[in-house]
Amino acid sequence: MLPRPHDFQSFCLLLHIISLPIRFVLIAPTVIYQGHVINQDFLVRHNAVLHNGTYTQAIVIGEDLAQKWGIWAFFWNLGACIIALILQPPLHIPLTGVDLFITIGLSHATYAQRTYIPQSTKACYNPSTLLNQRPPGANESFFAAAARLNGTVSTPTRICKAFVEEWQYGVSLCFFYALLSFMGMVIFLGTMRNLKQQILTLANTIKVCVIAIGKCFLYMPRLLIFMFPCLLYHTPVFFFRGSPMKVKGPVRAARRYTVKTALGVEQKAEVALKELQTELAKRRENVGRYQGPPGNPTPLADFLGVYDMLIMVDMYLHYVDVLNLAAVSRSVRESVLPATDLHRRLTVFNQYTCCDRERRRCWACPNQTCAGCYQLPLVPQVPVVYHLEQCVPYCTPCYYKHVAHAQPKKKNKYKSARCKCAPNPPEQQPNFYQRYIDILGTPKKTQRSLETLPRSVCRECNKLTSEELVAKKTEAAKSMLMKGLKSDGEKWLICAKQGCGNRLGSGPRFWICPKARCGGECISTLHQAWGESRNGGEDEIVGDESV
Repeated sequence: MLPRPHDFQSFCLLLHIISLPIRFVLIAPTVIYQGHVINQDFLVRHNAVLHNGTYTQAIVIGEDLAQKWGIWAFFWNLGACIIALILQPPLHIPLTGVDLFITIGLSHATYAQRTYIPQSTKACYNPSTLLNQRPPGANESFFAAAARLNGTVSTPTRICKAFVEEWQYGVSLCFFYALLSFMGMVIFLGTMRNLKQQILTLANTIKVCVIAIGKCFLYMPRLLIFMFPCLLYHTPVFFFRGSPMKVKGPVRAARRYTVKTALGVEQKAEVALKELQTELAKRRENVGRYQGPPGNPTPLADFLGVYDMLIMVDMYLHYVDVLNLAAVSRSVRESVLPATDLHRRLTVFNQYTCCDRERRRCWACPNQTCAGCYQLPLVPQVPVVYHLEQCVPYCTPCYYKHVAHAQPKKKNKYKSARCKCAPNPPEQQPNFYQRYIDILGTPKKTQRSLETLPRSVCRECNKLTSEELVAKKTEAAKSMLMKGLKSDGEKWLICAKQGCGNRLGSGPRFWICPKARCGGECISTLHQAWGESRNGGEDEIVGDESV
């Protein structure tokens, strides 16, 4: 049963794809074969005893053929690796012809060497084999004479093994070049058959192939630009990660300390600039707290105006209900949240509203919630919030001991020590380097799905969409991260390493992933880079500042 046309076409395409890595793999054995050929040919040509007729002339002929065809195979394989990427079937037929030509030449050379070279290295350890090769009138074999005349200290067995390895590499190269020739002819015949079925003329085929070759030349600089950073960056990184911990540990610690110092100066300037902008905006607008008219008196306003009655009502309400109650009218607002006593009233409402044991702060705003009033919408886990909720600070001694100088497992020796647990952004525009090496040359958005988590929010925030909730939380989270705060608004004061308990004084802040399977350092620039030691209660945010 004959194969279907599209199956045969797919088979030919697969053969062409397989032939490309074979050519790249052949670089190593070709170089080794060329090295053997040069050494043996030099030995024979520069010693008259080995080529003046004392021994068989097959030695001179065989080494001469191997030297010529070895050079051909060496330089051809280097060039064919690039040409094979450019010439697409059926224009690759010249490569197939040269491969066949080299196959014939190498086969001739290896066949000539069979007359004086054993086919196995085991024969080199048999003294009778070496002695039987002595020609009439000579008192030593060819390999014994070659060992004696060799520039370095050697033995007949070693010389014999060198010649055997040369012959074996020649046979291997003959096989692979014959395989490439066979695959090239099959690919050519399959491509021509496919073109014939598509009723394409030879001129159209050549035109399409020339256009494809032109595109290959056009994108060749992009390939070089892609490979250059890989060689320039990944190669030193690979050797650095493989170095002993006593070498790379101090280097990593010093590099992170330098980065933290520079980033800390930048963050301080950014925070000071934002505070100055906020202060100038307030002075420019000069808008104080709302001082509206008291409104028309109502029985409800008079009832809530009695402070004890207001507290008794608050004990049966939720925090959000009290805020909504204050929005009923102007007179009720003046009774519940007067402008002259706003902050103290909010603190009191936090104490008396909602259930005592299940109070919590809204995920997106300062409102208080409890088990009876909070809502659980599904919100995407964004990187900023992840860093705020997961990353913990280590003191400098704990960082040096348990992170920077920690010995990784053998399977993780060449992996990065950085934490990569944070989710990626949902839309990430490629940079200039990625756009240039993109084969289409157009920027693309890399879509990544983010994990959605239930978040405890108040009823007011539950009216917002998930995008609005994320935007609202992100702005606050960025400010909290830069100030070195926890997710609940309190400041980190103690090293988070279990069993340490040291205070986080002034100096660099090293943020670590608390997950047991990771334990790496988070290098996000969102975190506070440099901490300052404060006295008294300034390290904590309490009272009105937390509202």
